[in-house]
Amino acid sequence: EAARRYAITRNDAWPSISSRSASSSSWSATSALRGSDLVLATHSDHRGVKAVVCLPTYNERENLERMVAALADKGVSVLVIDDNSPDGTGRLADDLAARNGNVAVLHRARKEGLGPAYLAGFKHVLADQEAELVLEMDADFSHDPNDVPRLIEAAHDADLVLGSRYVEGGSIGSWGLVR
Repeated sequence: EAARRYAITRNDAWPSISSRSASSSSWSATSALRGSDLVLATHSDHRGVKAVVCLPTYNERENLERMVAALADKGVSVLVIDDNSPDGTGRLADDLAARNGNVAVLHRARKEGLGPAYLAGFKHVLADQEAELVLEMDADFSHDPNDVPRLIEAAHDADLVLGSRYVEGGSIGSWGLVR
């Protein structure tokens, strides 16, 4: 119901937008639909869609396994985009993918930055004709995996869903004002 309160739904000629606070946690993430069909999920079952979380990594060995485990019961697949992490994150991602059919890995030759990593992940996911939603998260838990079902649910009424630390109720408790 909260997703409906914050969603600005569309007329058929315009894309829709939903902007909402992730008030029970403190993170920012975006999700975009692939295609124009809006019959994607019910409000009671977020697992009705094929959703993929893009998870860029660089030296995230400490966090990666915990993040993948935290996403395991959220009904999503995970694409790890690793920029040749010197700490072995890419090898760990390969091990996780070998053990879990919902994890895939995209290896990049060198560190190119967060934005290009997300773009490479989006391109890879959108080439998969079954992916209906693409989500982005950070592997360091600054994005709460428990908010994934709420983002997916909000996509029922919108083409773009944003959870932000910059709206009422959003925050990153451990971050100072300058960051």
